Amino acid sequence: YLLAPIRGMLAVWLVLCGFAASMYYIQDEERGVYSRVPVRKRLWAAFGVHWVLLLNAAIVLLLSCGAAGVFTLWPRELASLFLFACCTVAFCNLVRLLCRTPEYLGSCFPVLLLGMLVLCPVFIQTRQLAAVRALLPPDYYLRSIHSDSYLYRMAVYAAALTGLCVLTDRLQGCH
Repeated sequence: YLLAPIRGMLAVWLVLCGFAASMYYIQDEERGVYSRVPVRKRLWAAFGVHWVLLLNAAIVLLLSCGAAGVFTLWPRELASLFLFACCTVAFCNLVRLLCRTPEYLGSCFPVLLLGMLVLCPVFIQTRQLAAVRALLPPDYYLRSIHSDSYLYRMAVYAAALTGLCVLTDRLQGCH
């Protein structure tokens, strides 16, 4: 019982790492670090920045699950974690695009992280607010560890979020 929330807290921590990557990207963009990157390709540069940070964090998550004794099977763990990282990259970029400034992003992600801790099956599983919970990446990851159905749903969710990122990027007049 004491180890049960470990995976959930690590999942929320990975999303926090994604938000940190978003914050770094916004700050670097304001400093002109990406001035040589064509405007049309900056979204993909942001995805790359997120992947660099999240790849390292995902390895830590994987090792932590093993050390805590909550590890399942290698194929399941790797597939779930890879798709979760895809979801997190897209989710954090979408929030970054919607917030636009470090101040708005910084005020938004504590609320989102708290929502993830409460709504996702970190400490308890509930059926309430399923529609809201379906918008949060950790919910898919935590359920995909034991369900093929959620593994497929997570892939669709990641693709949908990536599409929303591209659409939001274009609608904001970046092109």
